[in-house]
Amino acid sequence: MITQHVSRFPDLEPLTIDERSLSPKDAGLANAIVDAVLRHWLSLEFIAARFSSRPWNSLSHVVRAAILAGTAQLHFLDRIPPHAALHETVEWIKRESPKASGLVNAVLRRVSELSVERHDGLTPESFPLHAASARSLVIPSLELPPDPLVKAAVLMSHPEPLLRAWASEFGQDEALRLSFHTHARAPITLNVQWASDAELSALELSPHSTPGHATTTLVGARLASALDEHRGVWVQDAAAGEAVRSIAHLTPRVILDACAGQGTKTRQLAATFPNARILATDVDRARLGTLAASTRHLPNVTVIAFETLRDHAGTPELILLDVPCTNTGVLARRTEARYRTQTSQLDRLASIQLGLILKAFELLAPDRDARVLYSTCSIDPRENTNRVLEVLDGARGTRGMPIAIESHDLTLPAGVPGETPNTYHDGAFSAILRRG
Repeated sequence: MITQHVSRFPDLEPLTIDERSLSPKDAGLANAIVDAVLRHWLSLEFIAARFSSRPWNSLSHVVRAAILAGTAQLHFLDRIPPHAALHETVEWIKRESPKASGLVNAVLRRVSELSVERHDGLTPESFPLHAASARSLVIPSLELPPDPLVKAAVLMSHPEPLLRAWASEFGQDEALRLSFHTHARAPITLNVQWASDAELSALELSPHSTPGHATTTLVGARLASALDEHRGVWVQDAAAGEAVRSIAHLTPRVILDACAGQGTKTRQLAATFPNARILATDVDRARLGTLAASTRHLPNVTVIAFETLRDHAGTPELILLDVPCTNTGVLARRTEARYRTQTSQLDRLASIQLGLILKAFELLAPDRDARVLYSTCSIDPRENTNRVLEVLDGARGTRGMPIAIESHDLTLPAGVPGETPNTYHDGAFSAILRRG
């Protein structure tokens, strides 16, 4: 799998390891190695490239994969004995690319000899680095660039342009904090606002700092079974729920969730507006089955095909657009997404986002009180405030229907390695739009 990632980098996508031939212990180890590589990719490259006799990008995909996996085990997975990590990696490359075994062996032996140094001096004085519980925030003692953002790019494994964009928008200290946040282990957070007492007692919950949410220690099949049995509870990060909470004061009779995905916000809409008729759809046909299954117990939700949206034009009094985005607010959960934050991707997504907003206003009911709720899991202004302002200008110039921003809200991610799960939340943005 790591070889597949190398061939695609930086345009990484979530991939699942085929565990059918693996024991539970081996599957756990394989997933840990892949996670360590994805979480620390740029750090691993920085380390390994120092000891390679050939330029890093000239190495084949399989050789780079071996070095990344071996370096990740040697440095970030401290339960694996160094000799075992080195031996197994070299044996693997002998089978895949025998001529490269000497190079891989030489690089990993140099890596295994490195001492470890914590770079606490990088941390802003106002922000405590919980280094004692965050092995992910250390790197072998190699000389690092003096620029704090360049240093953070190496230590935190973030593209430097991403950190500079954050620093420009939020300040350097906040950019560093955000880079630390992405190394937090995101907890499983549940929306329990409408849960019964029986459901609350059955799910091993701990209170969250955001009202109506809680964290749980249940995972895997146990969590899936519990959520299937207790339908008043669902997985939803506290920040992800802010968009729907922002329009809870409205009284729409018909709601369209036009980018419903797997139905998380659809369920929140159904609970918030029990007397409304809710239409839910998604352009991805594969998701419609999951969407239908997750909302089948909700009498006020109807799942429709995306192609039939025109049939409902002029009916919805509220349209939710939870649009595709760069995921920069959820990088602790979507580790691979940080490497995809390139201008070309932003341009592609910007076109999709703009088109969805303009189409939503074509479908919206003519009532002056009708609203469009625009939502992202991004903290990039180019997808948020700037995107909404662009729509306002475009709508005035081409469609003759002024659009106004009623309100907008940005939630920056919270929680860093070492902090308790009840303070963690992702980043999110939402804006309520209406006709001017």
